[in-house]
Amino acid sequence: MAARRLELGFEGGAVLRVSMEESDLQALTAALQGGTAGWTEIAVEDGRCWVDLRKLAFTRIWNEASRNVGFRGA
Repeated sequence: MAARRLELGFEGGAVLRVSMEESDLQALTAALQGGTAGWTEIAVEDGRCWVDLRKLAFTRIWNEASRNVGFRGA
């Protein structure tokens, strides 16, 4: 399955841009919805990251379908 691109924004303005598999994105989403606080490990396309969810201000998941550029023929 293709990797999904997302941005993790933190207090203070730092933004971490990563790509991760859909299953890893679902695990992160579940942790956020479940109120998990503190450090959590996330698997990204080129390795692993540890993220302090207490400092996370926003998460943006890119919609790849809306980023097509070009012309459509009739």
